[in-house]
Amino acid sequence: MLPMTRPLDGYFHGADALSRLQEHASRLLRLQAVLDELLPPPLAEACRVANLRQDELILHTSHGAAAARLRQMLPSLQEAYIRRGHLIGNIKVRVHLEAPRPDPRPATVRKVSTDARDELARLADHLPKESPLAAALARFIRRTS
Repeated sequence: MLPMTRPLDGYFHGADALSRLQEHASRLLRLQAVLDELLPPPLAEACRVANLRQDELILHTSHGAAAARLRQMLPSLQEAYIRRGHLIGNIKVRVHLEAPRPDPRPATVRKVSTDARDELARLADHLPKESPLAAALARFIRRTS
């Protein structure tokens, strides 16, 4: 395998498709920076630039209240983008809810008799100290104490 002699940026600038992708990503970051400037902090935290297609800017919000507020601000947002040199013909707002994360499972309570734990400890003592099995047994014994 050949060592990587060119920085990653060289690959982005070299390939036509990757170059276009990098430019699009950079433009989205610039649009996001403008959005963060224009919106009050609580609203800015709930909104992000999702994409730009042709001259249509697509914004995602994390909840309906932010989407409603953002829709009220669309004319002034569009005007502010144009003043800053971004030709935005239309802005769409979509609510993009994140899937709720399940509650973490409670830790499994292991019940091991004292005799079994003592035997496992003796087995771990007879194994080499760097043995993965010895380390696993030691963790198991600690968690069942």
